[in-house]
Amino acid sequence: MSEDTDDRDDRRSGTGRGGSRRARAAQEDGRVRADVVDDGSGPTSSDGGTGLRGLTERVNAIGGHLEAGRVPARGFKLSITAPVAGA
Repeated sequence: MSEDTDDRDDRRSGTGRGGSRRARAAQEDGRVRADVVDDGSGPTSSDGGTGLRGLTERVNAIGGHLEAGRVPARGFKLSITAPVAGA
C-alpha cells in the first residue's frame, strides 16, 4: 500500500516538482499505522476520486481504516491503520 500511496501522491497531490512529502510508519499492539503528509493540494474532486475510494476499499478488506483530508496550511494527509499479518 505504501507504493500505492506514493504513486497516487505523485500523480494527484498537486505538489509538482520541488514539493515535499513526509512519511512515517509505526507498529504497536499488532497494528501498523502509516501517515503520508505532503504540501500539495490533494484530490481535486469533492468525493476524493476513485483512487482514494479504491485504496479505502482495499484497506477495509484487510480490517484496516483509512483517513484522508486536507491539513490546514500544510497540504494533504493520508493515514492508514491496519492489522499486522501474523501478529
